[in-house]
Amino acid sequence: MSQMTPNIKPFDIDTLMKSIDALQPAKERTNAAKFTSLYPNIQQALDRGVTQRAVMEALEHDGIKLHPAKFKQLLQQMRAQHSEN
Repeated sequence: MSQMTPNIKPFDIDTLMKSIDALQPAKERTNAAKFTSLYPNIQQALDRGVTQRAVMEALEHDGIKLHPAKFKQLLQQMRAQHSEN
């Protein structure tokens, strides 16, 4: 009984590593990461009485567009995280 061996091409690990390194996160993740780093400033603005809408407009002006529900979700997550610390 003869076994047929499929024609398997060896992969180039360097090419694969470069391909993986070149991958970029989804825009939603990037925006969430930016929100996280800006959270102290966002919270200070809200504490001063700046509306969430005004903060969202400022973020959008600088390329960080968030749906209002996502903004509130991120805000709640960051507040919870900071209250734990």
